[in-house]
Amino acid sequence: MIGEFVAIGMGYYEAAEIIAEQASVRGYSYGVVMGAMREQASMTKSFIMQHAPRNDFFPAGGKVEQDHFNAALLRGYAEGRELSSDQTAVLWDELIRAGGTIFTPDGKPDRNFYIDAAARFRSLHIL
Repeated sequence: MIGEFVAIGMGYYEAAEIIAEQASVRGYSYGVVMGAMREQASMTKSFIMQHAPRNDFFPAGGKVEQDHFNAALLRGYAEGRELSSDQTAVLWDELIRAGGTIFTPDGKPDRNFYIDAAARFRSLHIL
């Protein structure tokens, strides 16, 4: 009987690990590209998850996702800001080579710019 409960608990533990890893990767990649661009805190703050995403199958999973995403976003932002201007230039050259120029409607990065840049960063450096 106890073994059955342990088996159920392991499934939730494994789900939490997967959710945490995926959220960390997403948050970190957003943070790095925003930090490298020396983005204003208001833009970075707009990416912070204010509420845990709903997860009907694993209710605690939403909080796991929120906590890991937000922590990784801030960590990535700090590390992105530490890049030198030469390192930042190399990063953007890599991202552009990975998919062409990233569109900015008025010449200023917006939310979609960072979503695209973060996806390229993930594919080149994390996944």
